[in-house]
Amino acid sequence: MEPQNIFFLIWTIMMISILIITFRRGKRALEIFPPISTISILFREKGVSGNSRKSFISRNGGANKALEIIVSDNELWIRSAILFAGFGKYSDLIHKIKLVEITKICVDQKIVTITFNSTSQTKTTLDLKMTKAEEFFQIIKEKQFL
Repeated sequence: MEPQNIFFLIWTIMMISILIITFRRGKRALEIFPPISTISILFREKGVSGNSRKSFISRNGGANKALEIIVSDNELWIRSAILFAGFGKYSDLIHKIKLVEITKICVDQKIVTITFNSTSQTKTTLDLKMTKAEEFFQIIKEKQFL
């Protein structure tokens, strides 16, 4: 075998391995969400950008048009596609939040800031850039006060 063929073979094996590992991590991160067909969707937006304020890395990193926001009768889901979900979990961007746990929500043009009590009883704040921010805000406020 020639050196370039060996390099190509090793490169291909590494890329397939990385893809498999990323897929498995994403699948594990999305296990908290039941099938979407089992819930009543009140609001859904794909292609949302956002970041968490949890740490320096998550504050300066985040997702660019990779998140999906879903509001049901009593929950807010923030998730991403399976290949990005492993990174989203690491960046504190994969959440299944009960609407009653949201303590603060603000809208500034297309930026929605959500503060909620996470499962570890710590306050988590997310900044989300949405195209339908005002509609999202109205649905959350309506559901919180019912």
